[in-house]
Amino acid sequence: MPCALLAVALGLISADVEAETFVVRHENVLGTSLELRIKSRGDEAARGAEARALAEIDRLDAVLSAYRPDSEFRPGARSPSRPT
Repeated sequence: MPCALLAVALGLISADVEAETFVVRHENVLGTSLELRIKSRGDEAARGAEARALAEIDRLDAVLSAYRPDSEFRPGARSPSRPT
């Protein structure tokens, strides 16, 4: 049984409300362009998903960026001869 039919059968989504695909674009995310395609049953839910995705990208950037001087990864990148 396809997932959408199973979800309707379980009452997780209503059959009369169909999900839409929302497309949002951002510039200079990790130094490049970002296009998010979010499948959602409403604009408010899509905006919430967009905000969570951007927050997670920012969180990972703070940890893994080789360009940001305050990232957790950067100290290891500055001293490759010393184990960290």
